[in-house]
Amino acid sequence: MKTGLKFDASAFLKDMKRINKKAYKAFHIGMYYALVQLNLDSKAESPTVPKSASGGNLRSDFDIEVKAGGKGYEGELIHKVPYALYQEAGQKEDGSKEVRNYTEPGSGKDFMKTKLDKYGDKYFERIAKEYNKIK
Repeated sequence: MKTGLKFDASAFLKDMKRINKKAYKAFHIGMYYALVQLNLDSKAESPTVPKSASGGNLRSDFDIEVKAGGKGYEGELIHKVPYALYQEAGQKEDGSKEVRNYTEPGSGKDFMKTKLDKYGDKYFERIAKEYNKIK
């Protein structure tokens, strides 16, 4: 399951390249920390990511990837457990098998999406904070 932040930053990145190559590194670091915060928020506030599923731990089996290219940067919080997408969507991709009972109180559908909607500005502020450190 991939959940992340995406936006077209091509003009911004073009200007950054002229300004200083350090900006790319700062943007990368900021995006990484924003995704770390997204992961923490998804564990702390309802609906939370379920702790476990058969075959793995949804809360701890994940990677964070930040890539540059195309029109900007993309950051992804990737859950290694295939079951995570089923849990996030509340149903299988084809619409079948709706999740009726989550494994623990407070866990539930849209555990990532609700945090992106609620805290998206905070995550972008974290990216800007790293960029503003450039001297």
